[in-house]
Amino acid sequence: MQRLKTVPEAWLESPVRPYRPARAEAGRWLGVPQVIGGIELIFGTVWTLVTLPFRLVFGLLGLLGRLAGLVVGFSIMVLGAALLPGPLVLIGVPVFAIGLLLSLRSLG
Repeated sequence: MQRLKTVPEAWLESPVRPYRPARAEAGRWLGVPQVIGGIELIFGTVWTLVTLPFRLVFGLLGLLGRLAGLVVGFSIMVLGAALLPGPLVLIGVPVFAIGLLLSLRSLG
């Protein structure tokens, strides 16, 4: 019985070997030198530290706005619920619904 020859990979026999990328270290991008990665890391850290106070202030203002909307919405709900048992039920239902929607919108 004759043994069949194995077929070698095509890139081994081609006269012009195709480009094979070199292996990179784990966690590194191919083609990005370490100097650029270090500069990017330093720039990102400085940018985070510079913008941190602004992000905290704007986050606090957003939180205060949501809390104000929640308080106003709850107050409108209470007003609508107070108008429900009396003769102004036609006004009380939409007022309650608007307060409920405003409260739910403020919760996120």
